[in-house]
Parts: sequence; structure tokens; C-alpha cells
Amino acid sequence: MQVLSNSVITKNQVIRDYYPLKVIKRDSVIAESASGKRPVLRLTSLVQKSDTPNENGRIYPHEVMIESIAAIQSAVKERMVLGELDHPDDAKIHTENAAILLTKLWMEGKNVYGQFEVLEGMPKGQMVKALIEQDVRVCISSRGVGDLESYLSEDGNEFNRVLPGFKFVTFDAVNEPSVTGTQLSMMESKIRVARDKSRIDLEKQFLAETKATFRN
Repeated sequence: MQVLSNSVITKNQVIRDYYPLKVIKRDSVIAESASGKRPVLRLTSLVQKSDTPNENGRIYPHEVMIESIAAIQSAVKERMVLGELDHPDDAKIHTENAAILLTKLWMEGKNVYGQFEVLEGMPKGQMVKALIEQDVRVCISSRGVGDLESYLSEDGNEFNRVLPGFKFVTFDAVNEPSVTGTQLSMMESKIRVARDKSRIDLEKQFLAETKATFRN
């Protein structure tokens, strides 16, 4: 793919990307807690990929992914990474909407895997469990904060690279991956792509006419 030299960097963006929940491993275990033993529904699934354009046209470079996974490990070990049901409008974790808990995050090659406990003691956690048991399509959506560099390819398609410094906030359970903020961002991108593509077409036309003039 040929890429034009100009690019646009947008800073401090809330970046959301989703993958269908494809459960690799499902365990119903008895876990120890301060209040005694309790049943836990634990799920393991693919949650991200590095160096691979996703459905939103974003690419997470491998080194950026490694650094962001390392940065969240302390919070994971402290059992602090709560995921919500559906997308919030910001980068905060709203405890009252907690549905899942990230208990492990790791890479195998370019694939990123997550292990989650479904918080059955929370109303939203009960909903997630019911959805899974009824075979309803559920997605795992990563939520993070960082900078994006947007490129325009020669054929007018736009893609975005996540820059170093990106931080994962959490991973949410969603049924409908499209949210208002994402739709707006995609529409803005399409408008910019169309505008830039028109400029490229005009430049090509100008160059072609100039060459034809010199030939004559």
C-alpha cells in the first residue's frame, strides 16, 4: 500500500475497538474471597491483535501493544480493572455499571488474550451471564487513551496507527459495538478522506495537464 507523506495526529483520544467474544476456555470454579468461597464464571477470549488493521481501520504496532499490556499489569493483579456492560462516554470506570473483571492479560505472538470473571453479584454482571448462556452475540471492547496518527493511502482510504504512550483503561462487554462517539468520528474521517481524495484527484489532473502541455 502506498501512503502519502502527509499525516494528521490527534492527541488524547478515547480509543475503543472490539472483538467478538470467542470463548477459548470457560470455567465454573470456586474462588476464595474474604467472605468465603463463591462460584465464579471465568472466560478466556481473544481481545486484540497487534500489527493488524482492525474493523475500525486502526493498527496497534506490536511494541505499543507490549508496552500498554505491561502498564496495566499492576492494576490487573490488584483486581482493579472492571469492565462495564456497554460503552460509557468517557475513559472512566463506573463501578455501578461493572459487569466483568479482567484477571489476566497476555500476548501470544500478535494475539492478545484476556481472562475475565463475570461479576454475578452485580446487576450488569447477571445480564452478561444471561446473554452468554442464551448464546447472544457479545463482544469484548478495549477502551484506552492515546494518540492516533491518521494516514491517507493513494487510493483515498484512511487508516490510523496508535502511537507510543497508549494506555489501556479496561475491557467492556458490549452487544452493539457502534456508539455515538465512534459513529461521529467515522463520519468526520469519511468527510476528511473525501476532501483529501478530491485534492489528490485535482493534483493528479493538474500534473497530467502540465505534462501534456510540455509534450506539446
